[in-house]
Amino acid sequence: MWFFRDSRRVTRLEEDLARLERSFKALEMEWDDTYDKLRRAMGRIVKSRAIIEEKEAAEGGTNGTASPLAPSSLTPRQRLIQSQIAALRAARSQQ
Repeated sequence: MWFFRDSRRVTRLEEDLARLERSFKALEMEWDDTYDKLRRAMGRIVKSRAIIEEKEAAEGGTNGTASPLAPSSLTPRQRLIQSQIAALRAARSQQ
């Protein structure tokens, strides 16, 4: 077997594999940390949004201000652009 004769190549391959494994584990740990941070941030956003909605419901409405996510908060120009975009999407989906 010719590939067992060169033990330096085998040793180098083993070292490269070990280095790749360490790098992958470090990347995995970094991703887990990032995912946890994003999950916590989303939890805070959802919780604060629920608190805002509860306060609005307890006050009996929005006190004349529309929710930033509501379509009625759009200006007439924004509504026009939104309807144009919807028409374009509908035309593309029919093609």
